Amino acid sequence: MRGKQKRASAGDIMGAGVVTTENSSNLLDVARNMADKKVGSIVVVNLYQEPIGLITEKDILRTISEYEQKFFDLTAQDIMSKPLITIPATADVERVEKEMKRHKIKHLPVISSGKLVGIVTTKNLVDYLGKWEIKE
Repeated sequence: MRGKQKRASAGDIMGAGVVTTENSSNLLDVARNMADKKVGSIVVVNLYQEPIGLITEKDILRTISEYEQKFFDLTAQDIMSKPLITIPATADVERVEKEMKRHKIKHLPVISSGKLVGIVTTKNLVDYLGKWEIKE
């Protein structure tokens, strides 16, 4: 008889290289940072480095379209999604998937001991699920 297999957690599948920006950062710097780091989202932090919001590529494009030249006058805090939806590093993959579906989000920051430790994206989920072999 096989023993129970441990379910993967958010901490197991997350990308550890989460990129952050301060809430006072101007959007041009935010966009450049995202482009330089080749990421689809950036976590916004306050002065104490606590995560308070999230900006995605879609947010940047929508803001450029809506504000045109005034885009350059805006800060990360002006357009970030809030409140920030997070998940504990110990949450199992099924919970991660349910939270992403429930909140209709593609990027889910991961918290451990009150600190931002990574981010789970839909790509992380697909990569994880792709490792399972379908047996007929």
